[in-house]
Amino acid sequence: MSKNQLEECLNIRYTTLRFCLQFIENTEIVKYKSSALRGGIGEMLLRSHCIADRECEKCGFINECIVQRIMYAKMERLPDFMHSGDGVGYMIECPDEKCRFQKGECMEFLLTLFGKNIVYFSQYLHAIYILGSIGIGTNKSKYKVISIKNFLGEEILKQDIVYMKNYKYQTVNDYVNARLKEKGTCTEGKIIFEAPVTIKYQGEFIQIFIEEAIKASLLRRIYILDCFEMTEQEIYQPETEFPEIIFQKAEQVKQARYSNRKDNLMYLRGIQGIAELAGISGEWERLLLAGEVLHIGKNTSFGFGRFRFI
Repeated sequence: MSKNQLEECLNIRYTTLRFCLQFIENTEIVKYKSSALRGGIGEMLLRSHCIADRECEKCGFINECIVQRIMYAKMERLPDFMHSGDGVGYMIECPDEKCRFQKGECMEFLLTLFGKNIVYFSQYLHAIYILGSIGIGTNKSKYKVISIKNFLGEEILKQDIVYMKNYKYQTVNDYVNARLKEKGTCTEGKIIFEAPVTIKYQGEFIQIFIEEAIKASLLRRIYILDCFEMTEQEIYQPETEFPEIIFQKAEQVKQARYSNRKDNLMYLRGIQGIAELAGISGEWERLLLAGEVLHIGKNTSFGFGRFRFI
């Protein structure tokens, strides 16, 4: 495919918001917070909007349900490899693994919204505000939102005033072009997985980094978000081969997650580490930089599959 076709595939709109939360009391919170934040936001949205006592299958308004649109994939065209109801339009990342916070201490997390979900900023913000008064996690850790910044570092929220003029979005192409100017082109590099990546390949979850597994997962992720944007192209087929992994270091990890829906504790598993690459074409350089925004594999809404390509 041509460079223009690649750029068209990467014409995916997104915005990344940096939230700063300040705890209003001494508290202890789980190490991995993305799941707790996601569950809390979903719960607040249900409390604010659900009119059917959470019996979605019986609700005559399910197609208009704002909670379904915000938290689950509302897609006119669903890829055949994707399950209905998967979270697509957002990602929540909280790299801070600190568990104990004193009153007045702060914690940051990132909320990335894709495509149609960009317009639901006010609903996300309201849910995050209300969650602060109720608290997140088993200890109901209460907080207040003290600032929100956009991907340029501009204040969207300051002293409880929302500056919508600073609520901006860009495309993945914009990000890729900026990163290329920053790092320059290269034929060698490495992928650093900063969060667990969970990829199923040939019927099994990978235990080491495999070129074909990473390739397929990244191309599928791009295609899913193209479908979410309702663009018409098919899954992108690169003209060049995926770079060769010449060295890797992979570690198996797991993260505990409590599911409110299933009312039980479960573990999300994946691998973290480094994969050094050789033979990187310009095409794959752009695709890998796009992956920095999009993430790959399962559980991306919890921040899984986050990597840095350097």
